[in-house]
Amino acid sequence: MARKHRITIELDEFGWRALSDEAARQNVTVEELLVHAAMYYLSDLDTGRVAARVLKEIEEAEESAGEGRPGRRFGTPSDRPGEEEEG
Repeated sequence: MARKHRITIELDEFGWRALSDEAARQNVTVEELLVHAAMYYLSDLDTGRVAARVLKEIEEAEESAGEGRPGRRFGTPSDRPGEEEEG
């Protein structure tokens, strides 16, 4: 029998808003979205392709939403209110 484990994550406003928006887009709860993301990640963990695919999908989503900015990554500190990007 599989054991259930509880995790707690801490998100800034940007992270929470991104998760909430995506959950709403998929018509699921944030919890369901996170469970699906974790299962997706774990099912492909041994292939070594997970990180590359996640980054590619994030970049594609940003570009399709008109928010893609060259040289910037999803959720970098400069995207967060009140935080400056180090240079």
